[in-house]
Amino acid sequence: MLEHPSLYSVQLGRGNSVVNLLNAIFEIQCTKDFASQPKAAESEYLMAGISPTAIANVLSEKRTSSGSDLASLSKLHPVLVVFLRHAGCTFCRQAVADVAKVRQGIEANGVQIVFVHLGNPQATAMLLARHGFQSMETIHDTDQRLYEAFGLKRGTIAQVASPRVIWRGICAGLLEGHGMGKPEGDVLQLPGVFLLDNCEVSNSFRHRSAADRPDYLAVSLPV
Repeated sequence: MLEHPSLYSVQLGRGNSVVNLLNAIFEIQCTKDFASQPKAAESEYLMAGISPTAIANVLSEKRTSSGSDLASLSKLHPVLVVFLRHAGCTFCRQAVADVAKVRQGIEANGVQIVFVHLGNPQATAMLLARHGFQSMETIHDTDQRLYEAFGLKRGTIAQVASPRVIWRGICAGLLEGHGMGKPEGDVLQLPGVFLLDNCEVSNSFRHRSAADRPDYLAVSLPV
């Protein structure tokens, strides 16, 4: 779900007409960029070619911050597994903010949110806390076995640092106010979102670039 780009604008100084003009240009460009982004087709949300058995094996091994495992959690209720990169990533900061905006709707459907990341645990905890996720379950997947099990690949330079991705980073980091931090872990790793129910994926979105912005509420519903 794409939000109106005007929400991303910030006040850069009312007394400076040049700065205000640049701000207006940034917002116009962001409007064009977000408006031109195609809505994800239903096929983009469907998992394909990955063995449920292979996923289940990793789900049982990887532990959350409270000591639980995804396999057990998904047998109790659906779990929305949100794969991030690291806390310094502008798009991951944006993703956490986006999830926070629709958290009530996701949890109202009986879905639990779990964040998977490969960055510094303390930095990730601080990022989540800023958006009200102090007690949220997380998994620190440094060996990226969960990423691999869910078919999330390492991106190319074009997928993580093309001019289009960089411009979206400016929109997210500057105009929307998420900023950016120090890169950590595998900077080429692409994120994704999956609805896990009884160890099976019933809905998903795999990023084609680091800048993709999925509709988290839509992915939290089974297809």
